[in-house]
Amino acid sequence: EARKKTGAGLALWLMDDWPARLQASDEKTFAELDRDLRALLSSSSANFAISERMAREFSARYGAPFEVAHNGVRARDWSFSRAERAGPVRLRYAGSLAPDTALDSVLETAKAVSSLAAGGLPIVFEGRTQPHWLSKYGATFNRLKAVSMRASAMSTEDYRLWLSDADILLVAYNFDEATRRYLKSSFANKLPETLASGAAVLAYGPDDIETMAYVRASGVAETVCERSPQALEAAIKALAGDKARRRALGEKARAHAIAAFDLDAGRARLRARLAAASSPDAPADYEAKREERVQFEECAFVFEALGAKENAGVMIDVGAHVGGSLLPFARAGWKVFAFEPDKNNRAQLLAASAPFPDVRVSTKAVGALEAQGLAFYRSEVSTGISGLTPFHESHRLADRVDMTTLNRLITDEKIATVDFLKIDVEGHEMDVFDGLDFAKTKPRAIVAEFEDAKTKERGVSMHDLARRLEGEGYVVYVSEWHSVEAYGRKHSWRRLMAYPCETGEGAWGNLVAFIERPDAARFADAFGAALIGGPAGLGARAVAETIGEPPRPRSLYRRMADAIARRSPRLVRMLQPAVRFVRRLTGRPSGGGI
Repeated sequence: EARKKTGAGLALWLMDDWPARLQASDEKTFAELDRDLRALLSSSSANFAISERMAREFSARYGAPFEVAHNGVRARDWSFSRAERAGPVRLRYAGSLAPDTALDSVLETAKAVSSLAAGGLPIVFEGRTQPHWLSKYGATFNRLKAVSMRASAMSTEDYRLWLSDADILLVAYNFDEATRRYLKSSFANKLPETLASGAAVLAYGPDDIETMAYVRASGVAETVCERSPQALEAAIKALAGDKARRRALGEKARAHAIAAFDLDAGRARLRARLAAASSPDAPADYEAKREERVQFEECAFVFEALGAKENAGVMIDVGAHVGGSLLPFARAGWKVFAFEPDKNNRAQLLAASAPFPDVRVSTKAVGALEAQGLAFYRSEVSTGISGLTPFHESHRLADRVDMTTLNRLITDEKIATVDFLKIDVEGHEMDVFDGLDFAKTKPRAIVAEFEDAKTKERGVSMHDLARRLEGEGYVVYVSEWHSVEAYGRKHSWRRLMAYPCETGEGAWGNLVAFIERPDAARFADAFGAALIGGPAGLGARAVAETIGEPPRPRSLYRRMADAIARRSPRLVRMLQPAVRFVRRLTGRPSGGGI
């Protein structure tokens, strides 16, 4: 009923095999729900599973396609130093003590630690669980020697620190048939953060459960896959007594987590897929209001429009900041030449791009001519407005930098083709254009920032930049943002228009230019991938029609949630855990916007 009233698309997300568990316990209820579930899956626009195994098994079981979505991590959130310290080895566990998932194995681990401590090994077991489980089973744990179980009342930052300060972290599953049936294809929500902590991971449980199979195959954990208190105790004793082994395991696990569970990439994929699952009923003339705090990622637009994931190429990022624009391309195997003269930003850029050997980072500025010792300004208000011109009152002379040109880069590096050129140099975009011989090198796509307030003193406007690109043969779109309220604060996107067009007073944004106009399907997918937020979400129909593209629109899938909330508040309360999980992965807070 909600779908009919809202015209919204439907996406389903299954994280455990609760249908199999229900079938084993209540055949009649299972039959009723199975019929409804199959109907929903067959009519949905997108179906998600939490692991590759679940996606395969559910696709075969239900005859519907499934895609994979699970938790992720950011490297910068897990950059804690692991200093040497005195005291006992700390084996820690954070999670549920549910009898049908983990209680038995967690308790067996605690008993093994208690036994080892009683025998003289300097080791403690420290657990954190939900208050519900603590009230039921806390006393059972806390009566054991060298064991403590407490409520998990920590902030996100404190939780990360707590994990990172462990010597050993436990992942545990029961060995009984009910647990294996329920969780055999599940993937632990906490595994990416557990691996990213840098602590050694001990996994105790049957190897036919997907999470156990994954860590064993990846070699990122010490595993005990038989139900044997003796084998478990021996594994704990060996790991506790081998600091080098713990360090090696922790470093390998962290590197694996950062590479395999990238949160930003996962968010982008999910946003794009949810946009693709939306219905055609988008507003015909939507323009985002400032207060909606809508965001639009122009580089994500280009990524999708070029099919960057399937077709690796060459990107030049002039004004790379800390790497947010280039990292998706680097992960897709692109060669990236990045320029960032701000040494503070560059330090973060180098750290973020370290896993990608095809990313080259230069200290130079880029302009129309080669030069040395140019004044460079930095602001304490925002890391994003460093540049060659002190246009803001907060700018202070910070450094002297050298300048090169794109022509010099292309000649020195023997670059045959440039697929994507991104320019964000705080008002000197035209200079970068002047340093490139477009007759010899014509990037397939260009994103270049504009803000007339920065460039009017230099006699350059948005129209000058756009006409320059048109003159070089590009199809140009204007991604307009509402006027800047204050540097250092999150800005608000307004609209996407085909050039020629006019922007509002005080507007700024990015020109997005292509040598070949993206086809309708590519354009719609790209728009969906780039768009973030809004109280109801946005669709591509208005944009597609405005720029003369045949629409393949995107919808307001959030309208469906609003309709459900109005009609069934109780259902919404029941769904809150899943909603929080989706928001965590997508980066969408409650109440619209970002």
